[in-house]
Amino acid sequence: MNISFLETFYWVATLRNFSEAAKRLRVSQPVVSMRMATLQRDLGAELYRGSGKTFELTNAGRRVFAKCEAIVVLSKELEDEAREAAAAATTGYVGITDVIAMSWLPEFLGYIRADPTLNIGIRTGPLLELKEALRNGEIDVALVLEPVNDPTLMSDHICDFSVKWMGSPDLLPPEAVTDIQDLTKLPIIRSPRNSYRYEKMLEYFRWHEVIGADTFQPRWIDVGLSMATCAHLASRAVGVTALPVAAAASLVTEGRLSIYDIPQEFLPWQIAAVRKRNANPRVVDPVIESAHRAAQAFEATADNGRYFVAGQS
Repeated sequence: MNISFLETFYWVATLRNFSEAAKRLRVSQPVVSMRMATLQRDLGAELYRGSGKTFELTNAGRRVFAKCEAIVVLSKELEDEAREAAAAATTGYVGITDVIAMSWLPEFLGYIRADPTLNIGIRTGPLLELKEALRNGEIDVALVLEPVNDPTLMSDHICDFSVKWMGSPDLLPPEAVTDIQDLTKLPIIRSPRNSYRYEKMLEYFRWHEVIGADTFQPRWIDVGLSMATCAHLASRAVGVTALPVAAAASLVTEGRLSIYDIPQEFLPWQIAAVRKRNANPRVVDPVIESAHRAAQAFEATADNGRYFVAGQS
């Protein structure tokens, strides 16, 4: 049975007028008449007699009307539920690693907020935590360091950060540094074992065969997972550390950090947008597009292009 026919009968019985019911339903009066005739035929019962002032419901009509009223109310509730569900589909959560928070997060938020169809929450955290949140469905997209090798996940390259050794000019002026050996005499600020920054630093020492990574024992200073903490302590002459230049640009500009340009280079640190293969495209597609646009805008700002390369969208 066609629900629209029941709704039509509801309004005919409520307004007691075919013409007014047609206006309410935004259809022509002949359509209303056709629906009423079809409904009565399908039910095998006469639902009303007369029209205008003489319009009245039959006994069957009154019983059907009571049911129709409940159906119309339920139909409206279903429409509202569907609209709310559709709106909820555009609500999502993005995991952000700290290097983005220290660089192009403001540009990213600007593009996200410019889209009125999106309601995006931001969650920051270390790489392993954000990966787990992605797998558990707590976030929809993770903007993290390194591409992720996982058959259940997909990743898009967003940008590359150039990484340099940095430290306070009060601890060691840049002109005094010509080689990695000059830096390894100082305390090295790092993140804990199994973190991305720790693994990249260890990889760096192995790659450049600095006294052999297995036996190399510098004076490490473990400070937790925060890159901002590493940058702050380095700027206070606690030790030296490796940082993405574009993420620490303000400290360099202020003269609180110096860049140590030495022959032994770091490989760039990559940022990838990672999501599940079955992720909601209404959330992940605009998020990834906004990430690309934010990275491109950040690259074009001041001297960022020297130490930062945005990927192609």
